[in-house]
Order: sequence, then structure tokens, then C-alpha cells
Amino acid sequence: MLKKTLLLPLLALLLLIIVTVGISHQDFSARVPSSLTNLATLKTMARDAVPYEVAMTNGKPSLIEFYADWCQTCQSLASTLAQLKQKYGESVNFIMLNIDDPRWQQQIQTYQVTGVPQLTFLRANHEIVDTLIGKVPGVVIEDVLEFRI
Repeated sequence: MLKKTLLLPLLALLLLIIVTVGISHQDFSARVPSSLTNLATLKTMARDAVPYEVAMTNGKPSLIEFYADWCQTCQSLASTLAQLKQKYGESVNFIMLNIDDPRWQQQIQTYQVTGVPQLTFLRANHEIVDTLIGKVPGVVIEDVLEFRI
């Protein structure tokens, strides 16, 4: 009798553990593709960005994003910037400079990069209009693109 009274609560506890682990696994699995998608979007944006040298000579205003592949905020911002590039890409240079690439050390100093992501907005004459650092809402970025450069 004692075995039967212990068996039922143990089975209930085991079932609860299995359900909890299953739900946790589903939650984790749901987050992983999003993170991988954000990294893929960041890499695509970097690959398709206007080269810095071209942007400095083509007479258009520019948005320079200083980023790092390992930066989670940079990854999560990538889809927002991709949408803004679709809207403003014909009239604004979208430049991506990876802070881990030694080629960009001069630009990192020139634009006083202190964290990533850093978005530096330039007028066509290369005058700095604004600098935003960290997690920035898309509406704030769009406001600068629309009304300030």
C-alpha cells in the first residue's frame, strides 16, 4: 500500500518535469532561429552596404553603422536598418564598418566610436548631424533620416 501511495505522486512529479522541460526546450528553440536570422541579416547588410570610399565621394548623405558580429544589439537592429535601407537607400548611403576590422581604426577614431552599435549620420558634405549609440528605436533613426540629413 505504501508503494502505491508513493508511486502516484512520483509519477505526477515526473510528468510535471517532462512537461516543464518540453516547454522550456520549445521556448529556447523558438529564440535560436531568430538570433541566427538577425546575424544573417546583419551579415547581408554588411555585404550589401555602400563601401565607405564610394560613399565619401558620391554626394549623398550617409548613415554609418559601426557594428560587431558578436554584438546582440547590432544583430537585433539589422532588420530595422534593412527596412530603412529599402525606403531610403536610393538617397542615403548605408555604410557598415565592423569595429573588429583593423581597416576602420582611423574611422573609429575620427567618429569617436565609444560603443556598438553606433549610428553616425552625415550630410552630403560629411558634416556630422547626429550620433546614436546602443539600442535605438527605428522611429528615432527614421526621424534623423527624414528630417535632419
